[in-house]
Amino acid sequence: MDGGRKHIMTRLPDTDKVTLMTFAGKYKYLTGTGCILSGISAVIALVPYLCMWKVIKLAVLNWPGGLAGGTLVWGWMAVASSLLSMLIYLGPLCVPIFRPSGQPEI
Repeated sequence: MDGGRKHIMTRLPDTDKVTLMTFAGKYKYLTGTGCILSGISAVIALVPYLCMWKVIKLAVLNWPGGLAGGTLVWGWMAVASSLLSMLIYLGPLCVPIFRPSGQPEI
């Protein structure tokens, strides 16, 4: 290794391992917030599959008579939960993080 290069990652003092929080540096709270929002988004992203299962269940149970009245509600709930999941996951990426000098961070 070149001794003149700066090390990007910091190591834990006792174990010589690099962790995510030591790598995050002063943005540890953003790393934790990002992980939590990503998990919430993943759970909400499963809701459209539940809604599709409900629509299929209603269609199978009411097969000879056509679709039941709740299919439209479940369909719109699937669309809404998909959009909500994308908003939770991608929305924070659009929020600028400013340095104390007022210049946006790149």
